[in-house]
Amino acid sequence: MVMSEPDTLSYTISHFKSQASGTQMRSLIFDKYASIENPWIVSDSVIDYFDIDKETSKKNALEWWSHEGEFQPTNTGPAKVKMETGEFTKWKNYAVLEAARDRVIKKVS
Repeated sequence: MVMSEPDTLSYTISHFKSQASGTQMRSLIFDKYASIENPWIVSDSVIDYFDIDKETSKKNALEWWSHEGEFQPTNTGPAKVKMETGEFTKWKNYAVLEAARDRVIKKVS
C-alpha cells in the first residue's frame, strides 16, 4: 500500500504535520499489511515502487492466474516472520516515518 492512497492520505498529511495520531495510524496500517500471509498482486501502474525482479514476478503472476489464485511463490508469508529483524525494522521505519514525504510535503507547508 502506498501511503498516499486516498484512504491513507489524511494520516500521511497528519504525520508530516507532526501529529502523533497520523504517525500512529501509519504504523497500524503498516503492521496490518506486513502481517498478511498471502503474497500481493501488484499492478503495472505501481510496480516501479518496489525493488523486485520483474521477470520472476511476471512468471509468478502467470502461475497464480493459471492456478486460479491458489499458487504462492516459495518463501512467502508475513513480512515480520519472513524478513530479518533489522531489515524489517528498517522498512517499517521508512514506511511509517518517510514514505510519501515528497508526494505530500507541499500540502503541509
